[in-house]
Amino acid sequence: GIYYITYTSSIMAAALLAFLYYNWLPAKVFPGNSLTYGVGAYYASLVILGNFERFGLILFTLYFIELLLFIRGLLNGVYKENYGIPNEKGELQPPYNKAYSVTHLTIILIKKIKGQATERDVVLTIMGIQVLIGLITLYTALYKII
Repeated sequence: GIYYITYTSSIMAAALLAFLYYNWLPAKVFPGNSLTYGVGAYYASLVILGNFERFGLILFTLYFIELLLFIRGLLNGVYKENYGIPNEKGELQPPYNKAYSVTHLTIILIKKIKGQATERDVVLTIMGIQVLIGLITLYTALYKII
């Protein structure tokens, strides 16, 4: 009975798909804090207004992992950056000896599996993991597991 949540989330999804089109390789636009903070606040508002906080929290699994890795960096005296260092072949190397973000963790994982990690591999892997988390969350919500 709260159809406005569906309408407003559809509008935001369409806007983010348009952004993704221009942010795809090679990117023509980049998100800054104004986009990420704004979308995060919008998302949190929809979750609270729609009264599906558990669903919203589970969808944020990667962000909680990111927070834990960030804290790990701070405890090790590293204020990390979320990037990989490209080499002359276009492969990404992790910028630190340890993983301090989901991006670093993904680069390390892909390098162990494929032997090399490209920007495209890292982006598609993180997107795939988020889609998988979304599908699991949707499944559990539909069958009242959570």
